Amino acid sequence: MVKLATSLRACALAMTRRRRATLLFAAALGVVSFQAGIVWAGDAATTTDGARTAAVSRNGARTPSLPKQAGRHVFVGHSYKNDVSRSLERALPAFKIRHSHSRANAPDAARQSKAFAPKMPSPILNFDGIPFPGVNCFCAPPDTNGEVGLTQYVQIVNQGFEVYNKTTGISVFGPVDIATVWSGFGGPCENDAWGDPVALYDQLANRWVISQFAGLDTYGAMTDECVAVSTTSDATGSWNRYGFHLGADFFDYPKLGVWPDAYYMSMNVFDANTENFIGPQPFALDRAAMLAGDAATFVTFRDPSFFNPSSDAFMPADLDGLTPPPVGAPNPFMSTGVNSTWPLYRFHVDFATPANSTFTSGGTLTPAAFSPICGGGACVPQLGGELLDTLGDRGMFRSAYRNFGDHEALVGNMTVASGGVAGVRWFEVNHATSGAPGFTQQSTYQPADGVWRWMGSAAMDGVGDLAVGFSASSGAIHPQIRYAGRLAADPANQLFQGEATLFAGAGSQTTNTFHRWGDYSDMTVDPVDDCTFWYTQEYYSTNSSFNWRTRFGDFKFPSCTSPSGAHVTIAKAADEPGVFEGDQIGFTVELANDGADAATGLTFTDNLPGGTGVDWSIETPVSGWSITGSAPNQHLVYTPTTLAGGTATQVHIVSNTTNDSCGRYTNTASFTSTNGGSGSASDSITVGCVTIAKTADASSVSAGTQIGFTVSLTNVSPSVDAAGVTVTDPLPSGTGVDWSIATANSGWSLSGSPPNETLTYSATLAHNISSQAHVVSATGSQSCGDYPNTASFTSTDEGSGEASDDEFVFGCPAVFIYKAADANSVVAGTPIGFYVEMDNFGDAAATGLTFADPLPAGTGVYWAVDAVHSTLGWSISGSPPNQSLVYSPTSLNADDYVYVHILSATSTAACGTYNNTAQFGSSNAGTGSASDSVSVVACPPPVLLTVNKSGSGAGTVTSSPSGVNCGPVCSFQFPNGAAVTLTASASSGSKFTGWSGDCSGTGACALTMSAEHNVTATFAKKPKCKVPKVVGLKLAKAKVKIRRAHCSVGKITKKFSSRKKEGVVLSQKPRPRKILPGGSKVKLTVGKGPKH
Repeated sequence: MVKLATSLRACALAMTRRRRATLLFAAALGVVSFQAGIVWAGDAATTTDGARTAAVSRNGARTPSLPKQAGRHVFVGHSYKNDVSRSLERALPAFKIRHSHSRANAPDAARQSKAFAPKMPSPILNFDGIPFPGVNCFCAPPDTNGEVGLTQYVQIVNQGFEVYNKTTGISVFGPVDIATVWSGFGGPCENDAWGDPVALYDQLANRWVISQFAGLDTYGAMTDECVAVSTTSDATGSWNRYGFHLGADFFDYPKLGVWPDAYYMSMNVFDANTENFIGPQPFALDRAAMLAGDAATFVTFRDPSFFNPSSDAFMPADLDGLTPPPVGAPNPFMSTGVNSTWPLYRFHVDFATPANSTFTSGGTLTPAAFSPICGGGACVPQLGGELLDTLGDRGMFRSAYRNFGDHEALVGNMTVASGGVAGVRWFEVNHATSGAPGFTQQSTYQPADGVWRWMGSAAMDGVGDLAVGFSASSGAIHPQIRYAGRLAADPANQLFQGEATLFAGAGSQTTNTFHRWGDYSDMTVDPVDDCTFWYTQEYYSTNSSFNWRTRFGDFKFPSCTSPSGAHVTIAKAADEPGVFEGDQIGFTVELANDGADAATGLTFTDNLPGGTGVDWSIETPVSGWSITGSAPNQHLVYTPTTLAGGTATQVHIVSNTTNDSCGRYTNTASFTSTNGGSGSASDSITVGCVTIAKTADASSVSAGTQIGFTVSLTNVSPSVDAAGVTVTDPLPSGTGVDWSIATANSGWSLSGSPPNETLTYSATLAHNISSQAHVVSATGSQSCGDYPNTASFTSTDEGSGEASDDEFVFGCPAVFIYKAADANSVVAGTPIGFYVEMDNFGDAAATGLTFADPLPAGTGVYWAVDAVHSTLGWSISGSPPNQSLVYSPTSLNADDYVYVHILSATSTAACGTYNNTAQFGSSNAGTGSASDSVSVVACPPPVLLTVNKSGSGAGTVTSSPSGVNCGPVCSFQFPNGAAVTLTASASSGSKFTGWSGDCSGTGACALTMSAEHNVTATFAKKPKCKVPKVVGLKLAKAKVKIRRAHCSVGKITKKFSSRKKEGVVLSQKPRPRKILPGGSKVKLTVGKGPKH
């Protein structure tokens, strides 16, 4: 029995946390199953969310670690995995940044309301891009962006990318899922990536960079960023792939930028559980390592001065053009959003000594007055469609940076309210990397034509001309893709060249698409001519829902002139990091010139690595490339001495290997030129002759039987010893499992203790030799489960590898417990109930079973077993408020289950939450617990009881249940219908004389709180005790006299006396006439006659 409503709410929450990339168009077609409150015996932690925790650990999978603190607010993380892909040719709702403060609207102080004559250049190319469903996403919005490179244009959306020839616009690869790049990589980057993609071109190295976020969190939190860097200028080739685990929060809306010392990135960070915005966070990824394909680190900061919910989002600068920023310049992170001031931060990273990295304020800019657009939400009208999202709470992609030599320009934009519609506030900032930053120009582009313009992207060409692309819509038109611009010499703060339309959409986005639009678009500049703008954005071709289209096109201001000069880069990439003997090895070499002019005086050198059985050849002939010499002294030659601007040339060389080709083959190519610079590139590939095997003793055994694994290393080379061979084998753990080495050759050892034991090996493995180790462990009645085991090895020059096997233990009990309330909440007066079930899914009986379930108490709550819906063996012990559910049997057979349903009536005084936890123990099936709760609501309002005190005396009045303590608290509101008893207690020297009002008499006052009550307790002072003289009186008369004096008779002592004084008071204490508190005792000594 499952509370479907609760489970569906949890599912809906998880889906919303998937944000824009998981607004699934086909969600209604899915079938979802749920389990609630399940906990498996032997779990290390008790859970009640339906997640089953395996009884044995699955060692061997590398778990990403959280970033480590390196300074006060500095944290360092590492790529948890990196490798190189094969050549590609061969092989959700957006979170709004909810600030903790509000901002008053202001008239737009920088609005351009004039529409200048349309002088914008027409598109050169104008093509459709990737359409819905984005290959495999079936989501909205598309998160459209793209970048232009040396010879290609790459467009990327949720969750696909495509490569186009930038001269013709014709697709040369794709569209394919972005995860294709991570095929075989494993983990979230291959299996749980969700878009928010970014495509960049690193023109300084002629490499592509693509990224998307990923996460395995239960609630859909995006905790990882997957980044790939191409090995050449060809986006259809191989990629250096990286997975970065950023932390446990939800890292949303990643934006990246190219900079000489790092790939910089920003994230909007949300609490993974509450979805509350907790601040923007900057990151720096090690660019040099990623270009080389090496393991990479990242550096990040969480200083509360900016990492707080009141901060606007920020974005790193992305370099345009071939002129780098000043040497050593930090990357400027510009804050843009709803706040009235915009800080600019500067990130300097030091990967060698991360603690020396800094993220500091460079200054604070005050933009001209503006009003945020509809809270950053949805308000843009369409012709026949739903209102569209603005994302007006943040700056839009990109933050484009240029170094003009005599000044810097950082260009950005955001959507604001202007003239009753949405407009694009664009700006240019100078002194971005040093000095006091300031606005060179700023303006809101919003001609007074009633059209809403939003979701923009801005960039500058190499001579300072500026272009802004954006979406345009109104109630009278379908959304369109437009662009506007200005020349460098035009009046400041004006898009003086007017506006042009890239594409006029023929449809609008209709309801049920959750208002999502764009999320971002992208204006980029051709790195070769540094003049041609490329823009991509979404549109609709028909009125429909979840049916977006994308478009990209390019245009160029006729007055823009390309920079002179050549800029040559070289790349070298191995086909694989390692292969096994007998497999082919290969390298791709590329020379690329992204300058406008031809490179001259070009020379190229590449001495190819030699080895036994290695003989290099060019796989497919390419003009200008050849191989000279003979093995083992071969050379790759590039004969031409020029390389045209905006071109690249590649060659792929290969060689066969034999079982004597073992070792590492490192290859370095270099070039020089007269006008295009010089450089070198290296990579290596390992031919491995060492194999590893892992074999379980049996596929399965019964509990109580020994389990074991054999690990074997073999060096198949007939002549080459394998140096520096190390094996790491984290052994699987489970209840009662403790590993030992049964037999082993030299070099093997076992370290650690359960549950963390590791088999290791370290030695030189001679040629034609095998080395083995056999590990074993006993098992017990709680050891059942699968024991997967993976051993991996590395070596100095013989590559690496891993091998896995598993062994299954059966014949154990497997008990779990489940508890579910009949409902989440009920109205007072309605019965409440819980269902409890224990199941044994194992193949052996659970023995020594114990069960405990103290039941929740409340006014009028009395629990009973619903026998009709319960199995035998259940009962209730105790009486309210101390009742417990009892299960008497002490065993549970294999593949059997028992259950009970308990009920209680509720009263109008029973409101509250009733939490209930049941738990079991056993001799052979571990322990477990499960919890649920029910709320009783809608009780009548509480009723006031007022207690007054009167009289000359003193005392207290208390209540049961507690509430009144009068003394200090003389009134209290009790639940409607509650039974309340008042007790009066007189103070010393006083006496309680009775109740008045709604109670009478001198006993306890019992009330039913169905209405307000007013009660008075009267206390009187006791009279003083004036000690009388009683010496000489008979005892009886003395007692009467003492009591009449408001005293009491104390201890009476008898003493021998004359017969005449027998029964007479001989002495008294205290003395007569002494004044004491009323009731004080008078001690007497009385004669008892003579001794005889």
